[in-house]
Amino acid sequence: MKKRTRKQPGRWTPAELARLGKVPDITIAQETGRTVVAVVKQRQRQGIPDPRRAAEAWTAEEVALLGTMIDREVAAQVGRSLGAVTMKRLSLGIEPFAPRGYEWSASEVKLLGRMPDDQVAERVGVSRRCVIHERGRRGIAPYRRPR
Repeated sequence: MKKRTRKQPGRWTPAELARLGKVPDITIAQETGRTVVAVVKQRQRQGIPDPRRAAEAWTAEEVALLGTMIDREVAAQVGRSLGAVTMKRLSLGIEPFAPRGYEWSASEVKLLGRMPDDQVAERVGVSRRCVIHERGRRGIAPYRRPR
């Protein structure tokens, strides 16, 4: 049985160094015959951040938008997925955007969950989104048609 020997890589070539941080570390390791640990250490020595972490990094301006508008609008503005925005907001303990301005009367609150949201919105004179928000804020389940 022949013993497998690993190619002993020499010095880092300029082409290999140029790929650090642009290509996954594991790919460079496989192509050059180095270990992933060796690739990571070289990338760190060169001061090149992990591209996976760089993609996750949030700027102060992006973080400042969280909670100032609905997550879907923040996602569109900063170019991230809705899930990424929601998770970041939750991880920082930032409350979701809550539009203010409409004061719900007791009789209007009684409508929540007793009829479809679009019908409540039409009757009260607010948007469907406003109805959904208020119902969620009060912990009222959505209307379910009786069987």
